[in-house]
Amino acid sequence: MHFVTGGCFNGKGQWVKSFYQFTEENCIWVSAYKGEKLLDSTGFLNHDAIVLVGIELWLRKWSMVNPHHARERWKNYLHSLLEWEKSNHNRKAVVIASDITKGIVPASKEDRNWRDAAGWVYQETVAKSERTDLIMYGLNKRIK
Repeated sequence: MHFVTGGCFNGKGQWVKSFYQFTEENCIWVSAYKGEKLLDSTGFLNHDAIVLVGIELWLRKWSMVNPHHARERWKNYLHSLLEWEKSNHNRKAVVIASDITKGIVPASKEDRNWRDAAGWVYQETVAKSERTDLIMYGLNKRIK
């Protein structure tokens, strides 16, 4: 798995497209920004690659219950994603997330829960990923 993060509108998706050059036939892109829902493991069985874009938006929805709920839900999803990837050496999972964990601590409890959940989830995703890149202004810095 490859985790790609950076600020909003810093070129993460474009960098992934250029780096991997996936084709439409072998890759499925699932975007929270477009309101798409996460696929279960059967939803990407027929593809060699899956790119999940904007996981922070899924986390926002999940963290409304509480940040620990979001963390557990992502852990379960991450496990199924990694199992799918390991079942065939040609498969690749790419997770793209905007970094929302910096700056001023949010005033509302809901936004703090979201930020906390994102921090935990990003740490767990990096720990499980083979590679992690930080994208700034369209340029990558490999950090793992």
